[in-house]
Amino acid sequence: MDVSDDIEQPQLEDLRAVAEKARRLIRESPFPSPLTDCEVTEILEKEIAPGNVIFDFDHNGFPPVAREAILGRIREYLKGFSEVITEFNARFQPFSVRLAEWKGLLGKIDVLASRRDDAIASEKARLDREDISKQYRETKTKYDHQVEIHPNLPNMKAVSARFPINPVYMLVLLCVGIAEFIINYDTLLRFWGIPAIALANAIIFALGLAMVSHFHGATLKQWTRKFGRATDSRDRPYGPLILVTFLLIVIIATVGWMRYQAVTSAMHTQNFGNLLGNQFAIKVNPAQEVIISLGANILVWLVGILFAYWAHDPDPLYVETALDYLRTRKKYRQARRQFERKEEQFTQKCKNDIAEQYSRQQKFEGDPVLKESKNLRDQVRKLADGLAEQVTTFINTQHFHYRNTLINSLAEHSEIEVFKSQSGRISKIDIQEYQTLDLAVPNEMLGNFVLQVEDLGDEIGGS
Repeated sequence: MDVSDDIEQPQLEDLRAVAEKARRLIRESPFPSPLTDCEVTEILEKEIAPGNVIFDFDHNGFPPVAREAILGRIREYLKGFSEVITEFNARFQPFSVRLAEWKGLLGKIDVLASRRDDAIASEKARLDREDISKQYRETKTKYDHQVEIHPNLPNMKAVSARFPINPVYMLVLLCVGIAEFIINYDTLLRFWGIPAIALANAIIFALGLAMVSHFHGATLKQWTRKFGRATDSRDRPYGPLILVTFLLIVIIATVGWMRYQAVTSAMHTQNFGNLLGNQFAIKVNPAQEVIISLGANILVWLVGILFAYWAHDPDPLYVETALDYLRTRKKYRQARRQFERKEEQFTQKCKNDIAEQYSRQQKFEGDPVLKESKNLRDQVRKLADGLAEQVTTFINTQHFHYRNTLINSLAEHSEIEVFKSQSGRISKIDIQEYQTLDLAVPNEMLGNFVLQVEDLGDEIGGS
């Protein structure tokens, strides 16, 4: 601390003595008595001379004699209190320095908090200015609008914001392709007779049928949006639908033809003899074989259609809007996490700095000498404020008393003319104008004679 304990105690004792002197002065010194009617009459006799009267009103509405008569006794009364307060301010000076330091700590805490808030606000503004933030707000607005006009949330089973297509949906389509591969591989192997070629053809047919079933299922679910009356004929996707359907016909026809060729080829090359030399024949129905193969292919295609129908939403625009929103939200959250890390950094740094300031502040709050000096200051200030209010009331009351008496006297002496002189200019006034003049307690009266106690440290500590 700035002042050691062996110096503080004597200074505090002096401050207590001066504060007690101020209390005793207020308690024992009689307050000036109001002006009597006789005293007011004497003042009027000095103001009103035979003939015209010139009042040199000041800006508070006081003529010269009345100002001296009313304010004079207040000055005399306040003189002693002013001397005590001057002494108190001098005795309080060593403590005011430390109180100012205490108050400065609180100011530093406010500055640190303000700097933290400004830094966070600056980072937030920078984040809001980035393109991803603008895209996020735009896509969110569009998505919210779509949610409002639809009874349900979008069917997102076939799509994914992270991948081009939902992996689960892709896995099911892969199962459809595997089933198609198993059904056709034996037929293709019989037809080609070469495993590698048969494998390649089976994979191509499997992928083709999986894509066809996906397209047909999605188109069937979204038929109203794509081919409904509300859609212009030029905007309807007939071309892709015809192309994909043609691909389905090609796959089914090719598989059926190859199955037929494989069966008939097996029939032509079969051996008709046995070990005993007897002749025998294996009867095979090619039409039945083809129908079974085609039925299996069509069944796989229908299963794919049903799953695609279940996994898609009737409104492709709704899904597209949702995907745009989810993708931009993901990117925005990444940018947001960077902002949150910086926000946490600013907050933690400010928290550490404020903790350091609070630690220093605790030393002041735990100082009994400093707290008592502040309490003594507050007590003396309360005395000064009470005295200022009392003086203001006294001056206003006496001023009104004097003015009303003067107005009544002028009403009885109509031959007297009244003038006012301000800033070197003299002008005539009537009683009504004088009666409406604003009256005020002179600022210099309170400024010069009502104690101005040291103002440092108003916000710190409690009394």
